[in-house]
Amino acid sequence: MIVSKRLSEPVNSLLCNEEEREIHIRNVRRGISLLILGLLLVSYSSLSKHQASAVATGIGINKAGPANAHIGATISYTISVINLGDYWIRNITVTDRFPNGTISTWHVPDLAPLLQMGHQYAIFGIQYTIGQADVLPEQPPHIVNHAEVVGYADVGGLPEPVSAQTDFPTFIGQPPVAYFTVSPELAQTGQVVTFDASGSYDPDGHIVKYEWDWEGDGTYDFDAGTNPIATHTYPLDGTYYPRLRVTDNDGFTNETTRRLDVMSFAPVGGYSVSLYHIESPYAPTAYLFQAVVLAAFTIMSYHLRSRIILRREKKRRLSARL
Repeated sequence: MIVSKRLSEPVNSLLCNEEEREIHIRNVRRGISLLILGLLLVSYSSLSKHQASAVATGIGINKAGPANAHIGATISYTISVINLGDYWIRNITVTDRFPNGTISTWHVPDLAPLLQMGHQYAIFGIQYTIGQADVLPEQPPHIVNHAEVVGYADVGGLPEPVSAQTDFPTFIGQPPVAYFTVSPELAQTGQVVTFDASGSYDPDGHIVKYEWDWEGDGTYDFDAGTNPIATHTYPLDGTYYPRLRVTDNDGFTNETTRRLDVMSFAPVGGYSVSLYHIESPYAPTAYLFQAVVLAAFTIMSYHLRSRIILRREKKRRLSARL
């Protein structure tokens, strides 16, 4: 019994060592698996966070307005804010910096993600009057309007700052000079009147369009294109204020007007008189009667004036004697 007991002890010891070795190997394998799983989770979390951060900064700003303007002009701008990402953007503030240093700010409603409605918001009717001091010295002369936007992207309930900015240049030009002559300066009804705008010019370009408003009522009746000379006939007598509008190659315009008297018959005795035009078989007789009345009125006027002058001269002489 003693011998058999001694022989069984090494066998039991060997069995125990094999079981412990297997348990150890299983634990090592389990640990390696957990380590690999942990590394994969860390990598995925880091990648997801990087992707979320890249998408969350998707905000843009755009400013639109006239490409050309002249000093003294009031120009109008539009600012658009755009959500370019996949998350809501909140607490949005737009700042517009004008060339003279003044600042305007607007608070914009929350913007939905790009693939949803409401991802863009526009601010219309931003006006600014250009001053001489606003023009930058670089050539060609221009002004710069600066706009920027800041906000927070709602990434999983965590605010992430987003921002964007833009500069919009407006190049400065000079408006054309409008000028015209009229021939004849004192016209008759039915007579062809010539309007000559050849004296108009553009200091930094050329004129591309001449427009005429014959009556001066604000409605331009004739577009002469690039031809500075035009003609018109007035069927009725009266005083008119024809107007010229010229447009240059930059789109700038300028206007001018002058007076034109139109009468129904030729002047008599050096007087410019406007009389009603008579359509009748007895028109020659009527014209003769009008001429006689005008001549008689002229003679009486000179007679009265002479008497007044003589009286004043007599009073002066009497005063000198006394």
